[in-house]
Amino acid sequence: MANGSRYLDYLDKEMTIMGILSTFCVAVVALVLDRVCGAEKPTLFLLVRTEQGHYLWPATVSFSAAAALFYKQRSDLAWFYGQIALSLERPSVCSQSTIDLHRDADSWATWVPYQSAFTALGIGAVLYALAVFGASGVRTVSPRLVLALVAGTVAIQAVRMVIFRRHKYDDDPIGTVFPFLRRKAIQPGD
Repeated sequence: MANGSRYLDYLDKEMTIMGILSTFCVAVVALVLDRVCGAEKPTLFLLVRTEQGHYLWPATVSFSAAAALFYKQRSDLAWFYGQIALSLERPSVCSQSTIDLHRDADSWATWVPYQSAFTALGIGAVLYALAVFGASGVRTVSPRLVLALVAGTVAIQAVRMVIFRRHKYDDDPIGTVFPFLRRKAIQPGD
C-alpha cells in the first residue's frame, strides 16, 4: 500500500505540473493577443500584428495546441491516478492490476502528449520570437525556411509518436527502431 501511495503522490505532482504548464501556455496566448490585437498606436505590437502575422498566428495556434496537449496529459494522468487508487482500495472492481497500471502509466505511449506539447511550445516560442525580431527590423530567416523547419520538426515528432506507441515498454524505443541511435549505457568510471 505504501508503494502505491508514493506512486499516487508522484502522479499528483505530475498532474500539478501539467496544469501549471497548460495555464502558462494559455496565459502567454492571452497576453500576446491582448497586447498585439489591442495595439492602436504605432508600437512594436502594432508592427507585429500588421507585418508579422505569418509568424504571429501560427505561433498562437502552436501555443494553444501546447496548452491542450499539456491538459490532455494531465487528464491521462488523472485517469491513471483514479485507476491505481481504485486498484489499491478495491482490487476486485478494477480490470487491471496495480502493477499493470503502473507499467502503463510509465510507458512511453502515455507521455506522448507531454512530449508533443513541448514540441508545440518550442515551435510557438520560436515563431513569436521571429515575429518580434521581424517587427523590430532585425533581419530574420525566410518564412519558407521557417515553414520547412517547422514541418520537419512536426514530422520528426510524428515519427517519434508512432515509435513510442509501438514500443511503449522498451527502455530505448528510438534505439530499438534505429540501432545506430541507440543510447549507450554509462559505465562506472566513464
